Order: sequence, then structure tokens, then C-alpha cells
Amino acid sequence: MSAINPMSPPTPSSNLLVKRDADTYVPVRALIAHGFLMTFAIGLFLPIGATIIQVVPWSKKVTQLHAPLQAFALAMLVAGMGVGIYLGVETDKIDTYHPIIGFIVVGGLLLFQPLMGLLAHLYYRRSGRRSPLAYVHRWWGRLLVILGIVNGGLGFMLAGIGSPGCPVGAVIAYSIIAGIVICAYLAVVVFGTFRQYSSRPKVQEMSKP
Repeated sequence: MSAINPMSPPTPSSNLLVKRDADTYVPVRALIAHGFLMTFAIGLFLPIGATIIQVVPWSKKVTQLHAPLQAFALAMLVAGMGVGIYLGVETDKIDTYHPIIGFIVVGGLLLFQPLMGLLAHLYYRRSGRRSPLAYVHRWWGRLLVILGIVNGGLGFMLAGIGSPGCPVGAVIAYSIIAGIVICAYLAVVVFGTFRQYSSRPKVQEMSKP
């Protein structure tokens, strides 16, 4: 087994590092890991966890399904962001559009969503009514999830479509799945909102004498 000299410049042998330009080598495994973690977290688990509220008729769906799944997705996001920061530093692209949008999405989800969700749930348990914070929690999450899915496409562009770690087939698959997820997500949002307003009791007009 050959040793690697830490003082020598990296080489793209054994496909661990791929030369992107004269001075930049991209760690392919880290690139794949970042894409895998972020794609499944924000393109699958977060939308599923959000739609559970709309489509699952179970009284404990918030505490038994929604919250655990979203917590798992947030943990994946944090891990993916850590790998992304490493990639950004290694390639000197930490200040480009994809990482910046990623910081906004992950920060917005991690810092605000769990607290808003908890406060909204406690308010509902005490009063039996939804608080204004519940609507902020819902729409803030929807906005960031969609922005995160779009940012995934921007990440492919930054990585270089067709390069090792970013094959064309993966980009096509992501685009198809992202389009399906966004359309299904928006359909559930529209359906849930319509059902919520249509189920409200209507004020009946008083009959005239």
C-alpha cells in the first residue's frame, strides 16, 4: 500500500481528487456525500414531513410523525452543510451563490422552524386554536424548502455538470424528481388550504321577519 506524501501536491489518482482547474482539486467523495445528504433532506424528507400535516388523519401526527421526521431531516442538513463548507473552503468557492443561498436555507430552517413549531403546537394544545405563529411556521418552511430545491440545481451548475461527482444522469434525475416533488408539494398545499377554508363554519344570515 503506497503512502501519500502530505508535502506533495494532490493528484487525481484513484478518483478521490479531480482537477477542476490549474490550482483546484475537488474531493469527489465529499461532493457526492454533500449532494446525497442535501438532496434527500430537502428534496424528500422535509416535503414529506410537511405534507403529513395535510394528508394524515391522525391526532398524534405532529408529535409522532411530523416532528421526528423533520428533526431527522434537519440533522441531515447540518451534516450536509458541514461537508459543503469543507468543499467551499477547499475549492475557494465558499462566497459564491450556491453556498450563500444554502446558508440562508439551512439557517432559516434550523434557527426558526423548530422553535416556531414547538410554540405553535403548545398554543394549540392550550387553546384549541391555531396561532398566527403556526401560519408563519408553515409558510416560512414552504418557502425555504422550495428555495433549497432550486439551490440544489444551482449546486450542480457550480460543481460542473458532466464532471466526476456530478454526472449528467444525476442532474437529469434530480431535475425530474425535483419537478415532481415541487408540483406534488404545491398541490398538497393548495388542496390543504382550500379544505381548511371550506371546512370553516359559515355564518348564516338572520332571516328577516
